[in-house]
Amino acid sequence: ADSSGDKEHGMKFMAESPDESALIAAASQLGVEFLHRQMDEISVRVLGERKTWKIIAVIPFDSTRKRMTSLIQKDDGTCVLFCKGADTTVLPLVKGFDPDSENGLGSAVPHADQAGAHLDRFSKIGLRTLVIAAKEVSADDATAWKGIWDEARGSIVDREGEMESAAAQMECELNFVGVTAVEDKLQDGVPETLRQLMRAEIKVWVLTGDKQETAINIGYSCGLLDESQKVFIFNASSEAQAATELDRLQLEVSKAGISKKALVVDGPTLAHILDNPNLEGSFLELCTSCVAVVCCRVSPLQKSQVCRISYCIYWK
Repeated sequence: ADSSGDKEHGMKFMAESPDESALIAAASQLGVEFLHRQMDEISVRVLGERKTWKIIAVIPFDSTRKRMTSLIQKDDGTCVLFCKGADTTVLPLVKGFDPDSENGLGSAVPHADQAGAHLDRFSKIGLRTLVIAAKEVSADDATAWKGIWDEARGSIVDREGEMESAAAQMECELNFVGVTAVEDKLQDGVPETLRQLMRAEIKVWVLTGDKQETAINIGYSCGLLDESQKVFIFNASSEAQAATELDRLQLEVSKAGISKKALVVDGPTLAHILDNPNLEGSFLELCTSCVAVVCCRVSPLQKSQVCRISYCIYWK
């Protein structure tokens, strides 16, 4: 992806994702400018002062981890680990994290109330959020871990498991830094196209990795969801709860007098459904009674599974 970049200095940023490009452009406006990247180092200008940092290792993003981590060494020799990703995967790595607290962070996390409120507000207005965390690492620990990481990357037996184990050794006891929010603009003509499809009585399913609040907001902004519909939310934290909620929703949908119904279901709930053939069948029946289905917080694997079961409905 590319962005307009830093117009003042005539630079155009290139990145693997629009989010990264947007964050680099925003950082530049705040005085932290990206200048140059090589395989093992990065040059930046911080408030007018040029700095070159060594990239010790990068733990890449994948659909399971939903986060990316970089271990760098600053020009003063200090080693720092930075981690960014989905709140559901980064926050549990933060010191003081308390999943049962009201804000989802815990009182031990600095500015927890503000951060929790920001995450909630950003999601509700349709912005894609990321959580950033970091920690300082001693030079000796960084060197020792780099050896473990390189060995894991080169393993020919259970390479993914070895890399996951190595990553877990470094991605822990992090300090909460903050949250970011990026607007995910719709392409031109999307609302009009979706409205035309639904007028033709074509049922539309949307599969996204966004948070539930974000997905719902985008659903309304793109015309997939509207006030004429009855929107049902399907969330469950266990297989037993998924079965109970599924029965309840089927009853509610059947009794709903309104003709247009939509369903919103999250990834954790889908995980319980897709592992149980009986629940899968009932879930499909529920989906076929809805004009729109939004699956949020889903991984690439879950997207393929949902495509498979939807194919079974419409192309038997």
